Amino acid sequence: MKPREADIQMTGRCLLALGTMFLSWFWIYGIQGENVVIYHLQPDIWEPPRDDVFIRFNMSNQNTAAYVTEFTICSRSYYTTLTTLQVLLSYASADTFDNAIMMYVRDGEHVFRYNNKPQAPIEKIKVPTVLRKWRHYCHVIDAANYSVYVDGKLMARGPVTVPDRVLPLNGSFIVGQEQDGYSRGFSRVQLLKGYASQINIWSYGLDSTTVEDIAFCKRNVLGNVFSSDREEMELFGAERSVAPLSDLCREDEKFILFPERRTYTESRVLCQLLGSELYAPSNIVANEVLFNLTLENNVCRQQFSTWIGVTDNEEEGVWRRVSDNKIITDIKFKQGQPDNVRFENCINMESELGAWSDFPCYDATLSCSPCEERLHIPLFLRGLCMKLKSETLFEVIGYSDKGSPYFHGYYGLMITRGANNYWTLFSTVTNRTQAYLNMSSTLIYPLGRNYWILTESFCEHSAGSTTELSLSACDDGEYMCDNGECISLHTRCDSKDDCSDESDEDNCFTVKIPEDYRSFKPPKNVENSSLSLQPFLKVEFLRFLSIEDVKESIQIEFMIQLSWPDSRVKYMNLRDDTLDNPLAESEVEGLWRPKIDFPNIKDGALKLLGENLYILKLKKALPSDFNDVKMGKLSPKFSFFLYPLLIQWILLLVPSQQILILIPKNITYDFLHPIPCAVVFENVIVYVVVEQYLHELCPCVMQNYPYSSSHA
Repeated sequence: MKPREADIQMTGRCLLALGTMFLSWFWIYGIQGENVVIYHLQPDIWEPPRDDVFIRFNMSNQNTAAYVTEFTICSRSYYTTLTTLQVLLSYASADTFDNAIMMYVRDGEHVFRYNNKPQAPIEKIKVPTVLRKWRHYCHVIDAANYSVYVDGKLMARGPVTVPDRVLPLNGSFIVGQEQDGYSRGFSRVQLLKGYASQINIWSYGLDSTTVEDIAFCKRNVLGNVFSSDREEMELFGAERSVAPLSDLCREDEKFILFPERRTYTESRVLCQLLGSELYAPSNIVANEVLFNLTLENNVCRQQFSTWIGVTDNEEEGVWRRVSDNKIITDIKFKQGQPDNVRFENCINMESELGAWSDFPCYDATLSCSPCEERLHIPLFLRGLCMKLKSETLFEVIGYSDKGSPYFHGYYGLMITRGANNYWTLFSTVTNRTQAYLNMSSTLIYPLGRNYWILTESFCEHSAGSTTELSLSACDDGEYMCDNGECISLHTRCDSKDDCSDESDEDNCFTVKIPEDYRSFKPPKNVENSSLSLQPFLKVEFLRFLSIEDVKESIQIEFMIQLSWPDSRVKYMNLRDDTLDNPLAESEVEGLWRPKIDFPNIKDGALKLLGENLYILKLKKALPSDFNDVKMGKLSPKFSFFLYPLLIQWILLLVPSQQILILIPKNITYDFLHPIPCAVVFENVIVYVVVEQYLHELCPCVMQNYPYSSSHA
């Protein structure tokens, strides 16, 4: 063989080897900028969920391994609507072992089953429920630990909690449905409604850097056991498309255009009620998108069509977004604008060229209102006795045939505007209208508290009845004003008007008394139901006004404080400082209170200087009821009533000894806690006891005290 021919053959072999290595590297790691396969699984929000839409792969068709004890499984999902279980994928290795692998989300909780056993480290993870946003989930089982990543971030790590780690790779792999058997037993409430992509399985544990690179679309790393970008999968009612990898991580500016004409101030108020702000395009390209949308709506075709969410109020000529104070420089101003008049601190877009002009913020000009679309801030519909908090979530989306945005419930409810300012609550699951509401103006959206007329029975409400529902962006820790504004719950009932409609100072009760409450019956003992209630009694001497030996009397001013629990009532809006929790007179009248009698008063000389009833808050508030229209704050049932009385009285002294005994007599309770003796004042020993304890606590007193059973 000639040397030259040998060199050529060797070069060819090297190129072949390098090519094979590159293909293997590409097969496993992929390259940036490539396309990915996207599977469409019932993404239409107006269609009811079906149990016959999914994609399937037979794991026996893979040639990597017969089984694994270490592995990584990742998936990227995009929800358009939720069901009871959002099942990302499921793997059944046998008909009786249908949860060999299962990934699903329920009410914000992400769950991962491995060989039919939920993994403990993930149980405490709460993933915010978000629609119309790609989320990447990755589960890594290696030799030592189980790790879970969400959007590239390590959320939990701990030991693998499964007795048998062997996972056979010969079963049915389903994306979009949960299997109750081998490739069967699907349900309409346990599925993925939306899109799925980048589903991969590796026979080893991925490192955190690789997981992060995949989550942030830096590279498309394909699984060596399975990859949805490589394998041919069976499609059942699903569709397949291809898109650039970068599209899955792209964050575009999003907004909702409200076509009704409003002033600048009214436009900002509307956006804020949605948990958002007036939108401002960050550049000329984004401005063109907004401008083109205004052209599609005839309402926004007047000369000054649309308000823009920027202002130069802080610094003349420097335009900042009202949402985040970011300076906007890539601006398309109309010729001759801005004219830098000091009081023209707001911007309006003209309808002809989409150019901007500065305007007075409080001008009476009426224009359309674009609001930023904030996917992480949902609206909440309260009053419908939902089982899950996520069932109360709504978003503002799309445009109805009337040109107005509508409200999409995460689980398929729709609130849309109809004719004559009627709004309807419609279920896409049942294809039926559930309630309707008549608003007084086209400018008003069904935000805040409103009374809806039911067309179907719901909870305890019958069809044809009227029920109060609320729609707002107010979440836990906030109070919703009647008009839908959100304020801090701590400012509720603080004697100051924090809501613009002043509704935060309405109905400021601290107790809610049930209809079956009996004010003549004392509460039960919460610690031991077999015993009578044991209240707490405290006596504080304020001053001795006089001591008269001849008249054998003493005049004292003191404070008696009684406290007791009452678990029959609900405690509302309690503050940490007890003095900030007084009960109104109307509330006091409906409650049981102890009565105190003093038998050794001289000539009935008892003067009540003052009395109050407070609630002593013992623990933090209970979790909010996500169905509560009122959005009140409930406190634990074992909060205490505090009943201080300021009293002045004249008492008879015991003639035989310089001893004074104060005997609080309770005519309702048959048991009181003892109060220790004693106070010494000018050689007079003052004892404060419950009489039934006199023998035990003060035997020396009992020898000289004429005890009477009538005092018991």
